[in-house]
Amino acid sequence: MSKVKKFFIVIVGILLLGLCGFTAYYLKFLNNPQKLFTRTIDLAVAKANNMINQKSLIDTSQGKYSVNTKVDIDVGDSILSNYDYELGFNIDKNSKKIYAELGALKKDDKVLSANILADSQNLYANLPELYSKTINLGSTAKFWEMYENLNTPQEEDYIYLLTFFKNSFLNSLTPKDYTSENITIKVNNKDIKAKKSTLLLTKEKQKEILNNIIDDISSDDKAKNLIATLMDIEEDKLIESLKKDNNYDGEDFEFCIYTKQLTNKVVKINAYNEKKQEIFNLDIDDNIYNFYVYSYSTDIWNENKVTKSTQNIIVKKEDKNKYNIKILYENNEIATINVNENNNSKIDLDYVLKLDPKNAEEIVKGKFKLTTTQENKNSANTKTSLEINYKDNQFKINLDTTQKNSVNIKNVNTKNVININDITDAEIQAIQQKALNNSFIIDVLTDVYKLYNEPQTSTNQINPL
Repeated sequence: MSKVKKFFIVIVGILLLGLCGFTAYYLKFLNNPQKLFTRTIDLAVAKANNMINQKSLIDTSQGKYSVNTKVDIDVGDSILSNYDYELGFNIDKNSKKIYAELGALKKDDKVLSANILADSQNLYANLPELYSKTINLGSTAKFWEMYENLNTPQEEDYIYLLTFFKNSFLNSLTPKDYTSENITIKVNNKDIKAKKSTLLLTKEKQKEILNNIIDDISSDDKAKNLIATLMDIEEDKLIESLKKDNNYDGEDFEFCIYTKQLTNKVVKINAYNEKKQEIFNLDIDDNIYNFYVYSYSTDIWNENKVTKSTQNIIVKKEDKNKYNIKILYENNEIATINVNENNNSKIDLDYVLKLDPKNAEEIVKGKFKLTTTQENKNSANTKTSLEINYKDNQFKINLDTTQKNSVNIKNVNTKNVININDITDAEIQAIQQKALNNSFIIDVLTDVYKLYNEPQTSTNQINPL
């Protein structure tokens, strides 16, 4: 035998041994039910952590934040469409000031507005078109005291807690809690040979897990502090309170993951209650996710007669960031959503809602679009539009929102101030008279009158009032 042939045989032998070794490793470790559940839970927690860790559009670490929105409404021939609307909110934690304003404008002139200012001492309200004085609504001392004592967890704290609970839960499980078997299942009407891995959580096991989590909390100072903060309870009383409330009386729960044999690709996930009734089911077939939720009701006259109701969501990935979503109830399609674009800066979708699946005319159609523009961490702009169409009626709204880490807190007139309890009956009557003469209020009342007193005809509008 030549040296080349011997060398070739040795190489082939090494490769075969490696393949056998990998197969043994795969079957023993990678395809182990406990490892499979651990990886699935780790993946879910990692995605949740990424969502929590998403930074806000602007940097508010300096304690200043403002948001201002311009609103444009198109409600057919409704008088409300003749106005523009503005909303503003500013907070400066350093100087203890919160300022909010809202107004209705016509041709850039404010027709009706309200301004509210909370400083370190008092809460003021100003209605310039209706009343010349500023109204003192009371002290803000308790509010700021509570605000300063509020110890709100940060994003990294939530991530810490989520990881803590994940580890405590997984560490409470043993190989005895898992089973597996090879079966043939249907996924979106296709027969697939799969491995069924089951995690059985009996009532007793769930009680044990809860006790283990409480013990883990008691030995983790950071987790104990964060949980006490979220539950608004004194830290030294937390464990006692958790043990006292640990009277869990649930039912057996069975969670199953199905993977394709050899490839280990997840193709189905479902769960059962202790009556072996399926609670939910998720079929995963390439780019199609078919999610079912089941509910059961027992006939009060016949306990053996159980009615099963099905709700179904089908998500089909058409392309990158492009989806088709269908929502069904008892096999009747009640909604369709086409996501045309979905990324960090833009959402663009259209929808169809079937108010009555048996009546083709009872349909609501529309569009939703959101676009965010951000130059830096100091300012961001978001434009939002919503369109609703029902038969011959139409409603549109556009929002133009700007967020900044700077504030524009306007001082309301605090020199001409009156306590809310000191307003006289004559002043109240004067306010009411000005309100009845205000063009915006008159137009709103006119719209309401038309809505309830005129015959319903095709007006090409959906009145939101």
